[in-house]
Amino acid sequence: GLSVKGIAQYSTTYDLVIIMKRVLMYSQLIDIMNKKESVIKSTAGKVIKLKNHNKLLWELNSAVIGKTGYTLQARHCFAGYMVIGKRKFVFAILKSKDPRPDIRNIYSTLMRLIQNR
Repeated sequence: GLSVKGIAQYSTTYDLVIIMKRVLMYSQLIDIMNKKESVIKSTAGKVIKLKNHNKLLWELNSAVIGKTGYTLQARHCFAGYMVIGKRKFVFAILKSKDPRPDIRNIYSTLMRLIQNR
């Protein structure tokens, strides 16, 4: 979460993987994370266009869904889920300069491992 001055708090990659596994129990959350774009109406009737910050939805053959995050201390973070073939993977990245190349690296490594079996 966001830092609170004077309070020491942290999350590990393991913590984020546990949270993502729990999120995956709810199909509605998976559907939301898979949406590239959406339109909602405010209570005042204003139309608001939303675009998913997860650019990997457009970049990889296999959907990579998850939660992005950023703070100065933690840098870019991502808790994610991907399906390659019939296999499902949950992962987390912390303190990344840019998580997309890191995630693409995870994806290609997993692809090679699966193809070599």
